[in-house]
Amino acid sequence: MGYGGWARTFIADVRVWQKEGPETDYYATQAIVGHGSFGTYLKQIRRRENDECWFGCEVPDTPAHTIFECPKFDEVRRQAKDKVGKEVTEGNVEEMLVRSEDSGLAVMEMLREIMKIKERDEYKWEATREGGHNPPSSG
Repeated sequence: MGYGGWARTFIADVRVWQKEGPETDYYATQAIVGHGSFGTYLKQIRRRENDECWFGCEVPDTPAHTIFECPKFDEVRRQAKDKVGKEVTEGNVEEMLVRSEDSGLAVMEMLREIMKIKERDEYKWEATREGGHNPPSSG
C-alpha cells in the first residue's frame, strides 16, 4: 500500500510531520509504510503462502493487527501507554506522534520494538521453513 493508504494512519499531513514529527529509522519506517515482517506483505511479495498472524490469532497479519491488536505485543503497547498517558490506537497514533517530543519518541520506540521482534521471528522462520509454514513464536 502506498503513501495514500496505510501511511496516512501515521502521517496525514506531511507538512505537519516535517515540522513536528519524530525522526524515523529502518524499523519505524517499515511499520509506517506497512512493508516489513507482516504476513499480508510477505504473502503479497510471495515470501509466504499465507497471511495469518504468526502468534495464533487466526486473523490476517496486517500492519494494523500487529501494531494495535496482536496480544503478542500487549506489553510493548502498555509501556507506550505508560509513557504517553493513554493507549496508542490506530485512531490516535498520528496525534501521539506529533503531540510532543516525548510522546513521539515513545510511539516510535513502540513501533521499533514491535518490528524488531517481528523481524527476529521472520529470520527464525526463514532459517527453518519448509514450504510456507508460519514462523515460530518467539515465546
